[in-house]
Amino acid sequence: MDPNPNAPGNPIDGAVARVIRLKARALVGHAGLTRQDGPDLEQELVARLLEPLRRFVPDPDKGDRLSYVQTLVERAAANILRDLGAAKRNPGTLEPLPDEVPARDAERDRDAVDAADAVAAVLAALPPDLRAVAQALSAHTTITAAAEALGVARGTVYARVRELNARTEVRALADILSPCLNTSAPDREEGS
Repeated sequence: MDPNPNAPGNPIDGAVARVIRLKARALVGHAGLTRQDGPDLEQELVARLLEPLRRFVPDPDKGDRLSYVQTLVERAAANILRDLGAAKRNPGTLEPLPDEVPARDAERDRDAVDAADAVAAVLAALPPDLRAVAQALSAHTTITAAAEALGVARGTVYARVRELNARTEVRALADILSPCLNTSAPDREEGS
């Protein structure tokens, strides 16, 4: 902080400096801030207050200067904590894109389109109650979640899953989907 807070034209007087100092101490312990960060926090708060304080025009109807300062300090502190939290969520360790983008496998793309068409055809042919269970299971990871989404008991969903598994057209989907579900790289010949 400024060594002489009482210098003419300095918007950071003793009362403002005290509010800043107290808020900086209060921030220690939040978002990984330590006591050693105190002076840096004070400096950051001062930097965020200088311009708004220079523009401050006293108005008794809106409040006094110290109330304005306290509001500014609270908002600045909240923004500092928000920025620190954002930095923790995204530390910026993105990896660069590869120089070469692998070519798409047209045959695999055709297999995926054929599989999607087959699934759509089987779903369209199912009775509405079985179709609803199949769609709920594709959207939810558990029987319980699917049952809640459908508004039925888990036992009902289990019974409909057994019914789905007993259908020939549903079992035939396993053969159609197997090429699309295989994510391993195609075998390469020796020497290539």
